[in-house]
Amino acid sequence: MLRYHVNDLSCGHCVQAVTAAINALDPAAEVAIDLPSKRVDVRSDREPSAVAGAISKAGYTPALYPQDAAAPTSSGSCCCGARR
Repeated sequence: MLRYHVNDLSCGHCVQAVTAAINALDPAAEVAIDLPSKRVDVRSDREPSAVAGAISKAGYTPALYPQDAAAPTSSGSCCCGARR
């Protein structure tokens, strides 16, 4: 899964525009957008730079999260780092 932060997402139209841009690049892509956090999750066979390019072409500014930031961790601690 690819995860992008798109700081200029602000409304439902933005969500539709970004989703359409990604689906135009890859019709089989799965797109999930969390508007409050401005996060765009994409499952696609396309290269991350191609997906970012599609988002940019739609008029938005994507920043790819590092791979380790997208994956959940199971270190035995809670979200603030305290051990359970």
